[in-house]
Amino acid sequence: GETMQVVEGGKTTEVPRELTPEEKAVSFRHKTLGQRAAIVFAGPAAGTVASSHFGSLIGTGNLLCADIGGTSCDISLVSEFRPYVNTTFELEHDLIVNALSVEVSSIGAGGGSLVTISPAGELQVGPGSAGADPGPACYGKGGMQPAMTDTCLLMGVIDPDGFAGGRMPLDKELSVRAFEQLDTKLPFDDRVRYAYHVGINNIAEGLTNVAIQHGIDPRDYSIGAFRAAGPMLLPSVLDKLHAAEVIVPPHPGLFSALGLVSSEQTYSDSRSAYRTLTPEAAPEIDAVFREMEDKMRARFKDRHPDPTFIRAFDGRLLGQSWETPFIPIPSGPVTAETVATMIGNFHDTYELRSGNRFP
Repeated sequence: GETMQVVEGGKTTEVPRELTPEEKAVSFRHKTLGQRAAIVFAGPAAGTVASSHFGSLIGTGNLLCADIGGTSCDISLVSEFRPYVNTTFELEHDLIVNALSVEVSSIGAGGGSLVTISPAGELQVGPGSAGADPGPACYGKGGMQPAMTDTCLLMGVIDPDGFAGGRMPLDKELSVRAFEQLDTKLPFDDRVRYAYHVGINNIAEGLTNVAIQHGIDPRDYSIGAFRAAGPMLLPSVLDKLHAAEVIVPPHPGLFSALGLVSSEQTYSDSRSAYRTLTPEAAPEIDAVFREMEDKMRARFKDRHPDPTFIRAFDGRLLGQSWETPFIPIPSGPVTAETVATMIGNFHDTYELRSGNRFP
């Protein structure tokens, strides 16, 4: 930690020095630049942690979390009060980042999702977005294309005089004009109604895909609706998804911030070392974990003099192209007996996640 010298009575001593706000900011930026992947999807991940914390307060441990803003719907899962985490995430299609993270699935569906007509003449919603500027047509900032917010305004979901606490009235006539300009023969009422149902169906499909991927029954889960557009759109999803209920937390637009202040301080480190699990590999595996733990102790010795380490590894069957994450490893020296335990733990974890076992 930082120290400074203090001279008192002719004697010089070193005492801890509190960093100034400016120095803390520089230190934070420096650490962040060294771990850029840690801030990707940080907002939606914080929303998942907030959902877990809020669920513990109201006694609801199974949640399909839907963080819906203007452009995207970010979906994550909380089971038995615990967020579903993984050791990798997909930054974009087929670009995998190896980093400990809350698993978030993102689709192009939100309050700013544009309503357009495809070359085949079909009405579609998203993935393009009006963004905040110019925003939906009803904002009156020059937007000419209708967005999902315009749809909700014309469907009566939004009060034009109560938007943003009444500080930003919406212009219904501009929404009407935007829908009238769509290049389609559909009657006006059908344009609005179809756009609303297509947008809702996109969100329901995204939630269903996450449920199927994790092998859960949506009827056993509540939908957590937060960020600006979540409470506006998700109640209608119940007609298609048949989840238990939709829960709107207090201050949903600020809900993710709760996750940042309610999460535990957890630090992670990882190494890539592809090895076949045999007794002969024990010394090398032991050296990898000792190196990581020694560096963690040195890094946090001033703040956390007695840390608790949780070991895990990602493993695959010989010939597989994907890993099973979070396979536990006993603490202490890695020996031939430890390797045998790791193999057994792999099969147990694999069976728990996939339903199959190949001993």
